[in-house]
Amino acid sequence: MTGLLNNVKTAPFALSIATFLLGLRLGVIKSSTVTQVATVSVRSTARQYPVVATILLLVAGRDTWSLIPNWAKKNIPLIGRRVGVEPETEDPDDLTSFPAISMKLRNLFQRGKEKLSSGQQIEKPGLVFLALIQIMSQVKQQLAFGRDQTYEESGKEIQNPRDVLDGMDEFLDFADWAYGELPEGESLKGNLQAKGYSLLRHEKTAMPGHAAHYVAVSTERREALIGIKGTSGLEDILTDCCGNAVRYNISNAEGDKQEIICHEGVLLSSRRLADDLLTFVESVLLPSGYKITVTGHSLGAGVAVIFSMILRSRIEELRMNDKKLKVLAFASPPILDYESSKKCESFVTTFINNSDIIPRCSLSNLVLLMGFMQTVNQRLDEEGISPKDMKSTAAFAKWLVQGKHGEMLLKGTDIRDNLNRALENVDIDDVDHLYVPGRVVHMFDEWTKEGYGKKNVPTAEKVYVSDGIAKVLRLIEIDDRMMSDHMPPGYRASIRSLLNKADILYPKNVTERGM
Repeated sequence: MTGLLNNVKTAPFALSIATFLLGLRLGVIKSSTVTQVATVSVRSTARQYPVVATILLLVAGRDTWSLIPNWAKKNIPLIGRRVGVEPETEDPDDLTSFPAISMKLRNLFQRGKEKLSSGQQIEKPGLVFLALIQIMSQVKQQLAFGRDQTYEESGKEIQNPRDVLDGMDEFLDFADWAYGELPEGESLKGNLQAKGYSLLRHEKTAMPGHAAHYVAVSTERREALIGIKGTSGLEDILTDCCGNAVRYNISNAEGDKQEIICHEGVLLSSRRLADDLLTFVESVLLPSGYKITVTGHSLGAGVAVIFSMILRSRIEELRMNDKKLKVLAFASPPILDYESSKKCESFVTTFINNSDIIPRCSLSNLVLLMGFMQTVNQRLDEEGISPKDMKSTAAFAKWLVQGKHGEMLLKGTDIRDNLNRALENVDIDDVDHLYVPGRVVHMFDEWTKEGYGKKNVPTAEKVYVSDGIAKVLRLIEIDDRMMSDHMPPGYRASIRSLLNKADILYPKNVTERGM
């Protein structure tokens, strides 16, 4: 029993007891007839031992306070305002400020509401979305060839995967290590040393609008490596959620200006990181003859791109020589307008794995999804199975239970035509629509392959090169793997399976693998 008690985490345990006792004292917690006797007994105990209840409450308060991040503590009201911050000095771009975050989220929701409210209103979107999932499962079972063909039409196939993936398994590791979630016995410093890099800096910042990162160098390769952490905690989620499309002028020393439209949260993190590392890059790394590689996964990939764009704008040497700086972005969310995304193709490569949901999480894709749901809603009405009364609800349920092998509500040609129509109705140049940056290397598995998605089956069969407006990236692909495809292990499996395929088909260069 003692061992068990020692394993109980103090804060949640104490907080639960204190909250319960306090609730009883205040009469907030009310019991049912079944538990009245026990409740009266506990309340009586609390009254008999008020000191114990008070001590537990103080312990809970102390431990709860220790769990609150420092950046959040300053938001706790004190005489009507944030601690130590005057209202007139509030920074609207300070994502550690709850008022600032709240304002940005309100703006984002308002823009989203405006975009999604156009067109036919869907009375029961939840049921229509359920029908959409059914349709997609039927497409996967009955029209898998059409999906694979859409991928093939969305870019240029790379016959030898090594041409675009050589060494990317190693750089994915570099991006993954930035999370700091390493197996027991491993360390970032040790892992980098094993790869020939020396760790110079590891900033574990945990605040909204700030990017945790590390800097390492390889004297043998004459390469500086900057790894940027992706989303792993509340702070990163808040940065992700500040997703307004905002304008930002990137100016260089010659006075040339380039206006980009980008993801606000990613921009704020990138600007702070650029301010932090600019002097080191300009005064130490470049004069020492190092080329710079910036990498990251998910949010880290997005920050890597805009951070590098800002560096290029401030350092002439990087603008004059594309080989001095490159970005390897894994699973980047949509962060740039289309024009800006195209302009960074010379130094940015984004890798996307199969049906990964994050590179498809954009307002434009939600608009397109709503457009297709309107088509589904209309067809449900036409077929008399839109749940409105007992009869239509029963018909809808009967259609649902048919599953993926059942009769399709929309035929293959209907699906293709309606999707194409929805694509045409979404303006690529809309200022609120953002896309995946740079040159896009898209690995995908074929739905037509036997055993798709099962274990011990290669997770990618083909690789294509395209850009951020490739058709398959403008559609949210509803698939069982849409979340697992986003995770580093999913990317690692796909890269390795394609490189293994290259080793079999093109064995002459097997010994040349690596960068």
